Amino acid sequence: DPKSVTVLGGRCLPKGTLPEDVVHVTTSDMEWFPVRRLLLAPCIKLTKYVQVGRGKYKNEIPTLSDEERSEDAPTDDGCPHCKVPIDCCTFDRVLLFITSLLYPDEHSFALDLSEVNALSSAADALGL
Repeated sequence: DPKSVTVLGGRCLPKGTLPEDVVHVTTSDMEWFPVRRLLLAPCIKLTKYVQVGRGKYKNEIPTLSDEERSEDAPTDDGCPHCKVPIDCCTFDRVLLFITSLLYPDEHSFALDLSEVNALSSAADALGL
């Protein structure tokens, strides 16, 4: 069937659970990404979200108002929330790029020239 997709070797979390080191990211088009802190660490402008519970951010858990946060993002798990001025497709590409830097033997990243301007703006917004 050409409409079906099979993922081989995929791993799934039990329903309703996320790792403790997640930052909930809402994009400019109100999509929600639960992102491991390790992937956001290179983003200087997201430091206060990545470092929650440590150093000067020890007693602070940043959240977003209901209007700023994606309605899909959980609100009761004690994880920080942030909003980025980037659409979900571009933010997804940024995460793929960072993943390829962190795990070069396992992941590669190919940049299409039509994405250069959007990714450059995203890099500026995130402090990459």
